[in-house]
Amino acid sequence: MNINSKVRYISAGLLIKDRKVLVALRKEKLWEFPGGKLESDENNESALIREFQEEMSIAVKPVEEVASVEIDNNDNSVDIFIFILVTGDPAGIQLKVHSEYKFVSIDELRNLELCVPDKILINDNVEALKKYID
Repeated sequence: MNINSKVRYISAGLLIKDRKVLVALRKEKLWEFPGGKLESDENNESALIREFQEEMSIAVKPVEEVASVEIDNNDNSVDIFIFILVTGDPAGIQLKVHSEYKFVSIDELRNLELCVPDKILINDNVEALKKYID
C-alpha cells in the first residue's frame, strides 16, 4: 500500500453453528462470509451488526477479531477486510442480498468458490480458524 492509496475497510462475520461456519452465495456465484463496507460513522463491529441485519435479518454480537486481509487493487485503492467472530441465532435468517446460505466445515470451505479475501483468509489462517470451528 502506498501513502496515496484510498483505503476501504470491510467487516466480515464468522458465525459458527455446530462447528461449521456460515457462508452465503453472491450473485456472482461466489461464496462469502456475510458483511460489508464500513460507513463513515461506524467501527468494524457496528458495521458488521448492521450488515447482518440488512443482508440476513438477524442480530449478531461481535466477539473478537480473528484476522485481517489486505488487498491492493489496481485503481490505487486498498481494501482491508477484518474478519470477526460473531454470535447470533441463525434460525431467523431471511436472505435479502444473497441467493442461498449454508454452514460448512473448514474442509468444505477449501472446496468452495470463495471470493478472493475469504479465500486468502482460509489459506493463510486455517490453523487459527480451527480453534474457533473445531
